[in-house]
Amino acid sequence: TGIYVTGTSNTVSQSTSVVVAGGKAALCLVGGASSTTVSGTYMLSIQGDGLNVDGGANNNTISQSTMISSDATGAYSALHIVNGSSNTITQSYISNPAGRAALLKRAAGRNTISLSTITSTVSSLSAVRIDGSTNTFLQDFIYNQGASGGPALSFNGGSSNTVSETYMYSSKGDGLNVNAGANNNAISWSTMTSNDSTGVYAALHLIIASSNTITRSYISSPLSRAAFWETAAAYNTISLSTLTTSNSSGGSTIRIEGSTNTILQNFIYNQGTGGGPAVGLNSASSNTVSGTYMYSFKGDGLN
Repeated sequence: TGIYVTGTSNTVSQSTSVVVAGGKAALCLVGGASSTTVSGTYMLSIQGDGLNVDGGANNNTISQSTMISSDATGAYSALHIVNGSSNTITQSYISNPAGRAALLKRAAGRNTISLSTITSTVSSLSAVRIDGSTNTFLQDFIYNQGASGGPALSFNGGSSNTVSETYMYSSKGDGLNVNAGANNNAISWSTMTSNDSTGVYAALHLIIASSNTITRSYISSPLSRAAFWETAAAYNTISLSTLTTSNSSGGSTIRIEGSTNTILQNFIYNQGTGGGPAVGLNSASSNTVSGTYMYSFKGDGLN
């Protein structure tokens, strides 16, 4: 490990930590480290975490810093919060060109990442994966520019997280992926985009997810469906949002296979030439569509 902090009220400022050894972090906040301030610091680990937060490290602040990892295994990331609460990361750059950029595990709660850029170019892992609950993403840019399948942001069982004013883009996967029983998450004033053309992924993809809320957001996939809610997606609500596609494959702008979902006061456009509907309800039941504009250039408004 490059820098190892276990105490309280410490400061790391305008520093550089580079670690080459496998599995080692550039900076560790562990063992109850709290109220530590990290500012203007460059953290690079070739085969480990850029910043590792564990052991009940709480109430630490990281600002105007850079966290980088080149690990490709998925075990490490540029920002890795294992067991930490109420930590703040702001105005920072977080990147892993070979793997996951940020991972917040089950015991990571009430942490905030704001005004930051998070990037990955891996093909299958998400740029950001959230397993924990009650975390907040505010005014961030999250990119996954990998070759196939990796989402920008994924919730894997995490609940009651908040995403606001955040841009999520994946070149070949989901913009936002909600899965593994991720419930009661709130997304607002955000942009979700995907450039996938296979129809497997979407800008907004709910798989096993309940009672999530998406509001006042822009959701777009020019080459495929903008939103896909699978059979285990229920009691979710999307409101006051715009959903668009211009795909020529005949896919719907939003496809819903789950039940008891609500679409309220949205604008949904399919401007493709392939005959795809704006809204497709496929074996779905007890869903509600209200106050919503549905337009298709060459297909059904509602199918």
